[in-house]
Amino acid sequence: AYTLAFLYGSAGEEYGGQVNGTPGPFFNSRQTHFWNGFLPEDVRHQLKIRAAYTYKGFNAGCFFRFQTGAPLSHMFFEFTDGAYQNLRGPTGTDPGAKRNDPRAFAEFRLPDVVQLDLRASYDFHALIRQHLILIIDMFNVFNLRTPVAVEQQDLPTYGTASVRQSPFSFQLAARYMY
Repeated sequence: AYTLAFLYGSAGEEYGGQVNGTPGPFFNSRQTHFWNGFLPEDVRHQLKIRAAYTYKGFNAGCFFRFQTGAPLSHMFFEFTDGAYQNLRGPTGTDPGAKRNDPRAFAEFRLPDVVQLDLRASYDFHALIRQHLILIIDMFNVFNLRTPVAVEQQDLPTYGTASVRQSPFSFQLAARYMY
């Protein structure tokens, strides 16, 4: 499956900024024009591939996923509420060092994510006349540790990874069916 999408607009959700004082296009009227930009769901390319092969009780399969990074916004401190919720450029951008120069704005996105998961299983039914299945799953086979969240607040740690992909892991399982 392949998806190509471009989501650009004025708000990620209809009531953004109206519930519990959360930031959004209607939270601060002086900020409204900055909320016209890349929406949080703007993942341009997404490719998913699933494949499997079965032969005499043996099964092997894989799941591959490639996804381009989602847009983020550089958030600045708002003194009235004491929180980082002001924008100085359209959503999905970083205004750069020249914060009043629109030519310095750049897209601010997470890195692309690639993940490969593998599964192999064997059903012992042909040998013992019972459906006892041994399964091994391997997740993130390439052991990629791509950032999936970064610091968006205007702090000294701005842009550093705060969450990464789960590292390589595997699990063994036995399944009995009667």
